[in-house]
Parts: sequence; structure tokens; C-alpha cells
Amino acid sequence: MPYLSFEKRRPWPNAILSCTLAGALALCACGDDGSPGAPSDAGIGPDAQPPQCSELTPLTIGQCIDEATAMPCLDFVAPTRSWTDIDTQPIVPPIIGLQGSPMFVLSVSGLGIEEGLNSTAPYVELEVTQGDDLVGAYSARPAVLDDPNAPGNTLAPQLYVVAFLAEGMAGQTVQVRAQVRDLNEDQWCTEGSFQVGTLVGAP
Repeated sequence: MPYLSFEKRRPWPNAILSCTLAGALALCACGDDGSPGAPSDAGIGPDAQPPQCSELTPLTIGQCIDEATAMPCLDFVAPTRSWTDIDTQPIVPPIIGLQGSPMFVLSVSGLGIEEGLNSTAPYVELEVTQGDDLVGAYSARPAVLDDPNAPGNTLAPQLYVVAFLAEGMAGQTVQVRAQVRDLNEDQWCTEGSFQVGTLVGAP
């Protein structure tokens, strides 16, 4: 299976996880309006040689919070959503998503990302790891919007990162990498870490 195009790559932990994860991603990758994200394999392949993360314009990784409940966003229609930088609020609780799988609800924001819809939307990849273990991943073209917390920035909110290994990891620290590529082939990249919170069950 080809690797995702981040700075440092590792294969999926095993074939079963990669196949299961790929199937789940196809089910859960959605735009901000709930429509399916349009997958892409542009720039991904066994011979891909991505630039170093430090050479790319930085992103900000956040998490989606429903202000009415102070819990992770569970759907696309919450009227009181906010996006909090994981450097400011570093505990990210996983949720049980619509397909019954644990997920992290993350977001990414960057300056100058070209907006788009469906096939012209920016291509977003996230990877959550702990050491050599892949905890969760996301890969799709979600809907993007203006970032209300950072004028001029473009925000990809509510990215449901399938994380089968997150259940039972409360209190442990994981690493997260994010990369965005827009229609102009401009790229943004960042790395960070957060602490896994207590699993939030489905409503």
C-alpha cells in the first residue's frame, strides 16, 4: 500500500488495519456540510518524495468543540461550534462516530489556502501516531471556510479522524501531523502532539 505524503512515513501496522481503516475513511470523510469528501491520490504513491515539513507554510491544528456542551462536535449542524488550538487545549477526547468507531474531531487552519468545493477543495491529510504505531488517519477533500478566529485564514473544520486504537488510550500522548494541498499545488504542513482524553460515547 502506498504511503501518505508526509515528511516521515511508516507503513500501516498491518494489512488488516490498513484495509479496515481505508474502508472507514471512505464512510466518514465528509465535507463541512455533511456531503462526502472527494478522495484524491494526487501526490501519493510509493515514489512520492514530499518536501520537508519545515519547508512548507505552517498550519494550525485544532479541535472542534460544541460550546453548548463543551464536548467534541458530534454532527455538522451544531450552531455553537468553535475551534481550539491543540497547543492551547492539548487534551482531545475521542468520540464514538456515526459508524461506531472512535474518532478525533480535529481541524486545520492556514493563511492563503485556496478555497474550493468537492474536486477543487484543498486536499487534507492527518495522521495520529504513537511511536511507530498508527493510531488514526484522515484523507479527503473537505469543505473549507473562512476561519472566524483568524481573519484571512482558511479553516477545514470537523475532520473526523478514524482512530480505532484511541479507545483505552486516555491520558496517553500521541503525535499528529497535518498536510494541506490546494488546487494551486501550494502546500501547508505542521506537526504537534496532544493528550488523549476520555472516550465520549455516542449520544
